[in-house]
Amino acid sequence: MRDTIKDQPMRYIGKSVYGKEYQIFKRVEASAQLRQPDKMDINYLIENFSEFSIPRDYYSVMELMGSFITGMHPILIHWAEFTVDKDKSLSMNQVLETMLTSPQEVRNILLSEKIFKQLKNKQGELECVWSGGGITTDLNIDHMLPFSVWRNNDLWNLLPAKAIVNNRKRDKIPSIELLDKRKERIISYWQFIWETEQTGFEKELNVNLITRQDFNQSNWENLAFQSLKEKCRYLIETRIMLPIILIKNLIPSSVSMY
Repeated sequence: MRDTIKDQPMRYIGKSVYGKEYQIFKRVEASAQLRQPDKMDINYLIENFSEFSIPRDYYSVMELMGSFITGMHPILIHWAEFTVDKDKSLSMNQVLETMLTSPQEVRNILLSEKIFKQLKNKQGELECVWSGGGITTDLNIDHMLPFSVWRNNDLWNLLPAKAIVNNRKRDKIPSIELLDKRKERIISYWQFIWETEQTGFEKELNVNLITRQDFNQSNWENLAFQSLKEKCRYLIETRIMLPIILIKNLIPSSVSMY
């Protein structure tokens, strides 16, 4: 699998521009071998195997347009359309939601519920991560970065919210202002998750939010929070700009846009 990725698409990216192979893809070989399959998770692979890098500009384009370039959006949409065509009782939204649900999502949500029920039993009440209101029997686990937008089920991204607040938020991305307002509560929940599920929390945080070196610093909470803000800022800008980019590509250049 590794050789296929390395020798096929990564080999030819940039050749049409520079005339040589491996022009935007740089790799650093490693001599590690996988001897203990039980350790094969993302964090283990990153720390022990070969590295590759691409220029930041290419990375930004892939983050913005990646699912359209790879065909993921059309494949999912066409498969959902096919399913609805065969079973008229279903809707596109139902099918897409089912297709986008992963076993990891269910597993981590259940674990997150368990963690915060422990915290509720310990201190008597939970506070909604967004509204600050008390949570009694209406506990929901919210993806801070919506799963439909970021595809992330890490424990750091799953925090307690009131059911009514979670239903209103749905796939909305929290604003920078809201994050700053709720910073203290977000960090306090991260600290409790770390105390309860240290190994899993650290691995997920190191892969998707901050580096292991950052985590070893005394202010890892602030570093992680700044990273969360940057991701939200990027997602907000992407959500605003992507429709504009697509519309510009569809409209003839002679047509004015306002």
